[in-house]
Amino acid sequence: MMFTVLAGSRGLVCWQVANFGTSWLQAGLRISNTCDLCHKSAPDGTPCSRRPPSQLGRIHNACWANLYLAAWERGQSDGRQWPAPSQSLQLNCTGCSTLSEVYLALNCSVNACSAATGQLQLLSLPLEASVDATHLEPGIHYEICIDLDGEELTDFPSGKAMWQVYASAFSSPGHFSLPLSPSSQLKVPCLGCSSAQGFLADSCPSRNLQPEDAMNYSNASRFSDTCLGGSEAATDATSFVTSGEEFVLQLDTCSLAPGSHLPLCTDMDGFSSRLEIGDSGIEVYVSPLTSTVGPSRLVKGQSSVLTVACTGCISGLSTAQLAIACDESPNAVPLAISPNSTSAVQLQEGSQGFTASFDTRGLGSGRQYQVCLDLDGAGTQYRAGDSGISMYLTAIASISFDEREESEPSQPRRDDVWRCCTHRGFWFLHRCRLRPHCAGRFVMLKRTLCPL
Repeated sequence: MMFTVLAGSRGLVCWQVANFGTSWLQAGLRISNTCDLCHKSAPDGTPCSRRPPSQLGRIHNACWANLYLAAWERGQSDGRQWPAPSQSLQLNCTGCSTLSEVYLALNCSVNACSAATGQLQLLSLPLEASVDATHLEPGIHYEICIDLDGEELTDFPSGKAMWQVYASAFSSPGHFSLPLSPSSQLKVPCLGCSSAQGFLADSCPSRNLQPEDAMNYSNASRFSDTCLGGSEAATDATSFVTSGEEFVLQLDTCSLAPGSHLPLCTDMDGFSSRLEIGDSGIEVYVSPLTSTVGPSRLVKGQSSVLTVACTGCISGLSTAQLAIACDESPNAVPLAISPNSTSAVQLQEGSQGFTASFDTRGLGSGRQYQVCLDLDGAGTQYRAGDSGISMYLTAIASISFDEREESEPSQPRRDDVWRCCTHRGFWFLHRCRLRPHCAGRFVMLKRTLCPL
């Protein structure tokens, strides 16, 4: 879950939070109390662990004067909202009802009518709230506010739910793949990325982007111009560049650990201090595969052999799978052979690279299939990802021609040309002959299904 709890910003100045015993209190009320909070050290330098119990509840430089007893726990939402209507927030809520309202705002003291608001819908457990996020400003962290009895009643005021949501500039979440390269290009649709900076990291820090973020990781594991991969978990921050209707982020991925999944972190105003870094909802798989060895097609059968060049693959441990779309979820389990995917098979190292033998009899021919790779197979350190390489599956192993079927003389001529092309989505092999009086145009004599 990616709810962002910002420690050290937006007025929250305490580092460590102890648990309150609040099971006997009524949710939705404001209570006056001292925070059971402790800085890393007291003003005299005494660490928290050495302070007497009587001082643990004292507040230095204050926290909240009034605490709002949050009614919900973290639900199944991912802590981001997209610039679209009817966004869904799921929550586990104690004391919520169909009268309860949840909304997003910079400050929960504002009226819900002036914020992105939505009536809670008692659809199932956990509760689901529908929020209109079309007018949220991308790049801002919004408070999740809740009013247990709704705006019409005054028994319970609005208050913070103690979670925040990052307004993403991207229209929807997605998975992307980048190879190990000093100039990998990530193309994404973005709303207002002209001043934004982006980078990959194992987690997105909740702070302002700093100039040193653009030089932290440069060439950390580079050897000459060859990308060998590394153990870094972040890239430099770089600017988005427009490319048609998309934005392009050029990243140096040479030092990243191959096989890892990293979120795309964005700061929508770059090095300005108004907006903070947030998790965009875009996840990037650092692909260990650099290329395929041989043709970019497989013949359908019990043993369709694929050979690849791989950085970081382990023979007998790393697994590969063919699928229409790779399941990159954290709890994904490779399925047995189906119309949309093969089973996951282990890679074996050979003289030309790593090979995998797939049973493709259950797949539909004439389609492109993604090569999904899991660097540690059944291990838990890595999970499967889209390698960025796809293979075309054909049912035709070979092809022959009967010259007697031609309507013109079948004697070979020097101006005979074989060309493979597409027509209405199908591949064809054309045997053509260049005619001088056709001004260089090819005249088709025979057409059959192309095996490429």
